[in-house]
Amino acid sequence: MRRRLAALVIGLGIALPAAVDLAGIGGKAGAASLTAVLDANADATPEQMVSQLQIFQNSASEQEKAEAAYVLARMLQKGTTYDAKSTDAKVNGMDKLTEAIRLYDEASSIPSLAERSAWHIAEVAGVIGDEERGRAALEYLKRKCTDAHKKAMAEYQLGQSYVRTKEYDKAKASFDAIRKNYPDTDFAKATNYYLAEIILGNPQPSADDTANAVALYKTYLKASPDGRFTGDAIARLLAFAKAGSMQLTPADHDNIALAYFNNQHYGLALEQWDQGTPNAQPIKRCICLASTGKIDAATQLLLQTIKAKPTVSYEATAAMIANSLNREDTKKLWQQIANAHPAKMDDPYWNIALRSKAEEAVPLWKALVAKYPTSEFAPESLWWIFWNAYKDAHGDPAKLQAALTYAKLCVEKYPTTKAAAKLGFWEGKVDEQLHKPALAHAAYEFSAKNFPSYYYGHRAKARLRALAAKTPNAVADPATDAGWTTKPTRIAPDIKWQWPTPHEIIDAAQVSKLFGATFSELLKLHQYDECLDLLPSDANSMFKSAILAKMHRNLPAIGAATKDLEGSPHVNHRWLTSYPLEYASWIADSAKANGVDPLLVHALIREESRYNADAISRSKAIGLMQLMPFTALGVAKRLGTPLSSANEAFSPQTNIKLGTNYLAYTIKRFNGNELLAVASYNGGPNAVTSWFNQHKLSGSSDFDVFVENIPFRETRDYVRKVFGSYWTYEEIYARKKI
Repeated sequence: MRRRLAALVIGLGIALPAAVDLAGIGGKAGAASLTAVLDANADATPEQMVSQLQIFQNSASEQEKAEAAYVLARMLQKGTTYDAKSTDAKVNGMDKLTEAIRLYDEASSIPSLAERSAWHIAEVAGVIGDEERGRAALEYLKRKCTDAHKKAMAEYQLGQSYVRTKEYDKAKASFDAIRKNYPDTDFAKATNYYLAEIILGNPQPSADDTANAVALYKTYLKASPDGRFTGDAIARLLAFAKAGSMQLTPADHDNIALAYFNNQHYGLALEQWDQGTPNAQPIKRCICLASTGKIDAATQLLLQTIKAKPTVSYEATAAMIANSLNREDTKKLWQQIANAHPAKMDDPYWNIALRSKAEEAVPLWKALVAKYPTSEFAPESLWWIFWNAYKDAHGDPAKLQAALTYAKLCVEKYPTTKAAAKLGFWEGKVDEQLHKPALAHAAYEFSAKNFPSYYYGHRAKARLRALAAKTPNAVADPATDAGWTTKPTRIAPDIKWQWPTPHEIIDAAQVSKLFGATFSELLKLHQYDECLDLLPSDANSMFKSAILAKMHRNLPAIGAATKDLEGSPHVNHRWLTSYPLEYASWIADSAKANGVDPLLVHALIREESRYNADAISRSKAIGLMQLMPFTALGVAKRLGTPLSSANEAFSPQTNIKLGTNYLAYTIKRFNGNELLAVASYNGGPNAVTSWFNQHKLSGSSDFDVFVENIPFRETRDYVRKVFGSYWTYEEIYARKKI
């Protein structure tokens, strides 16, 4: 065993150590379990992992030797790129991939890994052209697999192997078997392409052969317009048409166009549809026109389509066209849509109102609520009706009372919507202004109880505390309402935070019962990518989150944990994963050095990047704290640690250091006002200064009003998200014992 592994290690360019102390992962050398070795080396380099597994295998049981072989094989398969241009086996990757096949064969002695090993042998053999070993694995899978889809896949790959060696009779036999035994699978659809290729692979295909091949290509395109071989099939058909050996019908042009569309070749799709069936796929044509910059033509076709087919789903396409238009032209587009389809006006009402002044917008929102009460836009329309009425009231009690009717209507009719959370809170604010503390308390209770981790739920809780302290104040003043004030001197939570492991969510015995022995074995071997592939779509979301976290895919891990998250923030796996303390020590150090609340930094990172250190935004902001490259370079220079390039700011520790310092700068620039600082982190200090000056000139000192009046929706939402997360972090980590 050591001789074989020594060859593998040498192939990877690793020097074998004379001795390795495994005491730290399970006692004396050789006493550690494979799981312990994998756990201890979870963050090791591939070279280090190979070395540890080699040492482990010296004294492992036959079962664990085979399991380690599977892990090594996966590392070789995933870490080796085969270069077919080179003939040197050590250079082109052949030796490593051949070794992977041998290791998979060794691992197949474990029943739960036998099938997975065979599939991987077939994959690797196909890459390096070892058809004999690949076919042996596929024949085994044909016999052993009980699932019809897997049997079809094995037969399909077998046919592909025979095509590669030009054994066309055997290939045809495999593809014919698929068409007969598995006619409803995607593999059966793809056989049309291969059977056509087989026909044309003959040295001198007859006219009838060519006609049969053409028919098969057409069948393939019609059945699989988004298939892998559409480009090749189209090229064949167009070549035959150009040579005059066949003619394309309008239906053929339609099928080719749809395939081009699915592959985002929009200009080519338009050319084919112009030769196809008149008026075919008008919405897709609109998308092609818009995508190729023909906005006027896209608009006219969309309007014609809406008039001709009133039931057509046009909204997403209209929004796409609008992305290329300015505010006024977008408004004009929706007015034209309203004229073309007056029977369904909620989308036009909503989009026109959003781009109109209050005197025009409010009647449209009111009409939307009255005529389309079940529209997705109705709750938010009530918000805008209320907000304009509130601003116009200027503190007048009668007008405020009138505005309240819209808030109450939303809470009553749409109690589970985010608009209801917002209006429940503002109902309480207005009741406070009207000196009705009992009604205010009830309104705040609604938002606090039903939306406890949402921005407005937290704001409602803050106002409830102010009422309980008998210091109510209509203005969100830090003197009576903590509002958006953070705690710069906060000591970071003294806990050893870590992502939960899959077995903390579902214990090992239960995993095997739920997902089978193969899944359980793969999880034991830390083959998390394979586990994710095998995980049912309805599996426990926290279990999926834990697997994703093991793969260092923080963004989807948080997303899975947050899915359908309900109730008040508290200490359990879901809340701790939804609001993680990843990079806690670096954040604690940087926050302390810059006088910033560490939980505010966590909240900002959560909303900026979901702890994805490699995040890049559409505006090219980078890393955990989404720094613009010029900002990162400027802050680094100010700190006396200039970067050789902005790419160095992707480093989590560096990004946290620079981002926290920049956040501290914005807080200082706004005289310690964290609300304005967070707004400026997104919207820019100059813009926020202008907005706040306008706010003060209006005579208001209410920060709740300021947030609602931020003119940029992105910044307005950003403030809500960051502080909503910040307050949730506080409830989980600062007010609870961990």
